[in-house]
Formats: sequence, C-alpha cells, structure tokens
Amino acid sequence: MMNFDFLDPFNQDESFNTHTFISIFDGEAGGEVSQAFNAVAISLNGKISSDLNWQMLLEYAHRCVRKGLKILWEIDLGIGSALPLPLSDEGQYLGIALALDHFAEAVWPQFQEHTLGVVLYRGSLDFSAHFIWGDKERANFTGTARSYEEKSFCRNATLEYLTLLANRLPEGALPCLLLDASSIQEPFLLMQLLAQDAYARFCRALWSPAVSSNHFTYQVYGSLNTTLPEPSQPSPPSVGICIPSSQISIGTTDLFKRVIQQMSTQQIPFRAISETHLNTEWHKVDKLIIDSESLTPQGARMVRGFCAAGGVVVTLQNICEET
Repeated sequence: MMNFDFLDPFNQDESFNTHTFISIFDGEAGGEVSQAFNAVAISLNGKISSDLNWQMLLEYAHRCVRKGLKILWEIDLGIGSALPLPLSDEGQYLGIALALDHFAEAVWPQFQEHTLGVVLYRGSLDFSAHFIWGDKERANFTGTARSYEEKSFCRNATLEYLTLLANRLPEGALPCLLLDASSIQEPFLLMQLLAQDAYARFCRALWSPAVSSNHFTYQVYGSLNTTLPEPSQPSPPSVGICIPSSQISIGTTDLFKRVIQQMSTQQIPFRAISETHLNTEWHKVDKLIIDSESLTPQGARMVRGFCAAGGVVVTLQNICEET
C-alpha cells in the first residue's frame, strides 16, 4: 500500500486550499480493496519477454473503476532490474517500446478519465546499482568509478532512456517514477541526485528521503488491513540550500557536507532547491544558502531577485568561517 499527496506537499499553488490525499492499494490484483483506499496500483508486465496479454488485469481495472477507484498504472519494463542488455542496445529499446504502444492503444482509451498516472520505473534512486555497462556507455563516461560522477552518469543515462519511452505515452498520461532513496545516506549526495533538471519530464515520488525537497513522497505501510495514518500537511522548511547546476570541486563538496552536517546537528530543518529552478522553488524560504563560487550568471540573477523579495542569502564560505 502506498500513500500519496498528489498536490504539492508544501502547497505552493495557493489556488488549492486542501490537499488531495491518495491512498493507493498496492497489493495483489484481483482481491477486494478496502474502503480505506481511494485508488489502486495495477502492474502490467511490459518486459521485453512479455506477451503483453493484460486482459485479466484490465477486467480487474474495470471492477475497480465501477467502485469509484482511481488507477495508478505501473508498466514494469524491467529497467533497473531485469534488462539483459545495456540501454544503448537499439533492438532492446524497440522491444520495450512495444509495451508503451500497446498501453496507448489498448488501455488508455478505456481508462483515461480514471488514471492518476503511469509508473515507468520503481526502484533505487542510485541508478548505478544495476546499471549495465556496454561499449558505448564506457566510451561516454569520463569520470571515476564509485564516484558521484558515476552515479550522476547512470542517472542521466537512465532518465534519458525513460524520457524517450515516456514520449510514447498518449497525450495526457502523466509519467511517474517511484524512487527508493533509502540506500542514499549522504544528504548532499541525495540532494545532487535529485537535482530537478534531470527529472523535468516526470512526476517523482520518493520513499525514505533523508532531506526535504519539493517533490511528493510515498510511504509503504504494509498490508491491506493496516490502519492508515492521518494525512499530514507539513510546514515547509524556511531554510533552503541551493544545489549548483554546474560541476563543483571536491573542496566545495566538502563545504556543502560540513554545512549540512552542522544544520542536522543543530536540528535546523532545510530543503534542497535546484539552482536552475530557484525562482519557482523558493516559496516560503526566508534564508537561502548558496555557493558563491559555482553560481552561474542565471543563478546569480535569481539570487538577486530572491533578495529583492526580502530573502536573506548566506554563502557556504561565510558559514564555515563562523564555525
């Protein structure tokens, strides 16, 4: 079972006065769904080895719709778990793409009005964990093994692949990613891997993130009979840390880690804000922490706008000098 808040958890759009809290049954298809849920997740086998025979699941979906339930489709493409070949293999891509084309033709026309979104990936936020390296991937990677550069490369390659697949979805279908962040214990690494630029095409939901950010979260509570907690509406942290859009040095990385550790020790809540989207993500942020050395000209202009709106800006360097 999953719980989603399908509106902005920090309510940035003031036109919404309440949140739409979605409790999604994520159990075995075919069973009875408790009244505690208002949606159901239905997983379709879209792996390259699948015959794409989804008829029984579509009959189940019709029963759910008649009960007033919304549907979160999950097309299991095997990405991050069961792909036999590297992402650069064209034949494999075309085989996987058949599942998206079949969904557009056989599923979407029947369930468009009842669909919340379409999950194309459910797995670790560390895309390098199950990444398959081929000759093209090795040729394109210029960093060092087991580094942030490797994790970033694998993330970008996987998301580019998923974006190509998402573009095959019918118009109006919301592509979603369910990202398990539990393996990323280093807060700054988590913030880097979640840089919004890479996820522009997707609605993201995170499980077990170590830091707050402007994205949805999902929680797994267990079985169908689990008592659901009341939806929470957290106040957004008033301190933001601006994550650079450009490559940063090891020294700057260490500064970020020191500041984050200091704030965690002092129990000061904060959230990560992408530099590229700074002016759309600083809602309810009073204090912004930046790295003055890696800030791009575009980022600098947005920081000046933040100051003009009454915000306070502090640099990493100044914080570290004070400690």
